[in-house]
Amino acid sequence: MGLLSRSAQKQELLDAWKQDSAMQKLGPQLSAISMRSLLSRQAQLQAQQLHFQTMSNIMRMQHDTMRIIASNMGGNTRYEYRW
Repeated sequence: MGLLSRSAQKQELLDAWKQDSAMQKLGPQLSAISMRSLLSRQAQLQAQQLHFQTMSNIMRMQHDTMRIIASNMGGNTRYEYRW
């Protein structure tokens, strides 16, 4: 019998909590906050992806430049740089 009364008490508390006006207002507020948080995190992720893509492009261009310089150091192929 003790378990049934505890279960009934628990259900009564849950029902009262669900009908509380403050709790009913809290749901939409939390969902709006979580949506803003999600959008903020997505913007941060996109900024980070752009940063890493830019760095990757810079390093690739540096690598290509170093290969051209190295190819000019030996052999009989000669490149002339003109403006």
